[in-house]
Amino acid sequence: MKNIAVIPIALGSKRIPDKNLVLVDGFPMVHYVVKACKESKVFDEIYINSEHSIFENIAEQLGVKFYKRKSICGGSECKMSNSSKKCKGERCTIHDHFLMDFISNIECDFLVQVHTTSPLIEGKTIKTFVETLHGMDSLVTTESTYSESFV
Repeated sequence: MKNIAVIPIALGSKRIPDKNLVLVDGFPMVHYVVKACKESKVFDEIYINSEHSIFENIAEQLGVKFYKRKSICGGSECKMSNSSKKCKGERCTIHDHFLMDFISNIECDFLVQVHTTSPLIEGKTIKTFVETLHGMDSLVTTESTYSESFV
């Protein structure tokens, strides 16, 4: 079975501008996610998926593949639609759009989406997830987190 990790990356975040380029302890957040994916030792291929070419160089430096999606397949210029929504140049948050594009072009048996917004994820967590996934058709994880902040 071919297991692939896809790490979607966009620019233009409204809350933290260009958060995927911000350095955390000297590295962009994607560095930590790629490291965890590699440490899990469960993927045949790891891809950074973005419409922005800047991430191609980062993928090369991290030793993973880069998939340049068309801007119409997700992100700030998405023009795809589903039964309830048509993206009209707004930042698209429907993951189905870029994932459908990806699996239409990259062959795999299992596709695991890992986000840069989870830079503390560990390889052993990913490994357990993929091992559990192999006994199912699909699997989604969540974590209950409590946080406090001061404004």
